[in-house]
Amino acid sequence: MRRHEITGLENFPKHKPVLLISNHQNAMLDPVLICFFAPKQLHWLTRADIFKNGLVKKLLHNFNMMPVYRERDGLGNMRDANTKIFEECFDRLEGHAVISMFPEGTHRGKKQLMPFKKGLGRLAFGALEAKPNMHDLVILPVGLDYSDFYEYHPDLLINFGKPIEVDKWRGVYKEDPSKAIAGLMEEARQALSDLMIDVRNDELYESIIQSRELCFEVSGSRKLSKQFAFYQKFIKAFETDMRANEMNAKLAELNAICSEHGFTTSSMSASKSKANFMALVLGFFTPIYLLARILFLPIEKPVEIFIKNKIKDPLFKNSLRMALWTFLVPIYLGVISIPIKLFTHCTWIEWSVGLLGILISGRIAIGWIRAYRKFQSTNRWLAFQSKNSEKKNKLESLKKECADYILSISK
Repeated sequence: MRRHEITGLENFPKHKPVLLISNHQNAMLDPVLICFFAPKQLHWLTRADIFKNGLVKKLLHNFNMMPVYRERDGLGNMRDANTKIFEECFDRLEGHAVISMFPEGTHRGKKQLMPFKKGLGRLAFGALEAKPNMHDLVILPVGLDYSDFYEYHPDLLINFGKPIEVDKWRGVYKEDPSKAIAGLMEEARQALSDLMIDVRNDELYESIIQSRELCFEVSGSRKLSKQFAFYQKFIKAFETDMRANEMNAKLAELNAICSEHGFTTSSMSASKSKANFMALVLGFFTPIYLLARILFLPIEKPVEIFIKNKIKDPLFKNSLRMALWTFLVPIYLGVISIPIKLFTHCTWIEWSVGLLGILISGRIAIGWIRAYRKFQSTNRWLAFQSKNSEKKNKLESLKKECADYILSISK
């Protein structure tokens, strides 16, 4: 990730049974990242079709992953199979485990929370029925926000929300189970919606997503969580504002011009001196970047070829990149470095420093790529304003109008 931030981790109950729910927008990256930052082991309910292979099934079970069967899986005794899984969940919850799930039931590369499946309600109230003394069961909503689903190295924000007590619905459930399930599901859905970017107006969707960078700039903060909070305020106000249609057209125009000429709204504040400084920094680190690209080419090229030819769903591309690089890099470094140690007279310290240098060069290469993209965007803006002084003034005026509007409705 280019940068990441975690908020609300203090809300995580460490000594209670927990049903963790999250929005699902970026395939396998979502559960892996939540696992990485959560303070407890997570037990995941996941789609059953990935358990078909016997070896994979055993591996996933060892990772505390449990299958949930859907009609599309074509299992004749689907209800019985799911009942057994739910019973296993009830036992684990009794031991204060964290059962984790994506209540939308699928992933989608869109910043919009889909309707919840009924599994969350069945699991929550099923636990209360199976374990009558379980009075401290909570639902913990976790909101994920990526700056981009498809590009390398996006920003990531994970918001851990406040726990929702399930037991307060116990009385309602005894009188009217359907009402209790609907009420709890709606409470959980609203809590999760407040922790993520949930665009409800489809007509404004594209302008809202494309205006993210401008909103972050207008927020006046460099902290990711504060930029997110400002952006979220803008979205909620924009979707109900009387001038929304008028400003939607202007935001769309601003974003279209920037996209057409290959620069971003933030690049419009860049100067020639900044571009020169960026060029000097890039030039200084270019040899290390080139060395890293050569060193890691035997991994990068096969991985990208495999992804291009085998992966149909683009949301899985970054997930697979992460998995392949994670497992291949240690093997590759062993293959190229162990023979060097065996057949040269280098000391263990020299060998370790060399190995560390290879890894650091890769990290520098990632930073170089990010900086080069910014450099390109800045240069395109400088070229645009030098050739189109009149269009440049109009574009700057349009940006200011959009920025002022965003600020006025987001206070």
